[in-house]
Amino acid sequence: MKNKSIHIASAILFSLLLSMSLFSQNTTSTLSLLKGKKWEMLFPSEKLYKVTEIYSNDTIIHTFTFNGTNVPLFELFYLSDSIDYNFNPAKIGQYQNGRYIIIKNIRNNEVSVLEIISLSSGFVEFKNIANRELVIKYQVK
Repeated sequence: MKNKSIHIASAILFSLLLSMSLFSQNTTSTLSLLKGKKWEMLFPSEKLYKVTEIYSNDTIIHTFTFNGTNVPLFELFYLSDSIDYNFNPAKIGQYQNGRYIIIKNIRNNEVSVLEIISLSSGFVEFKNIANRELVIKYQVK
């Protein structure tokens, strides 16, 4: 009888551990995949310039490099599951995940929206909402 109880307890414990491993998801947030890396824009052909981006919790630093000269551009952003055409500063840094990146150019206050098509730790692909045919790809450098 004691052996049967041990087998039943072992079976219950095994089932519990199996269900915990199946239902626990190792999710990585959109923001954690984007931030702290240097993303370099991929072009269909070789260019005389390059574009890189670095994300923080609230800012994107775009750097345009041409003939050894770097020109940075700072933009505020937040993640959203909806398309926001009006930038809402209260949402900056509030969300770790989102299908869209809502961006505000600090210089001219222009708002743009990018849809995240694909995202991994080393590659990201965006579609510009204003110009649906414009697909932008970056890889970590």
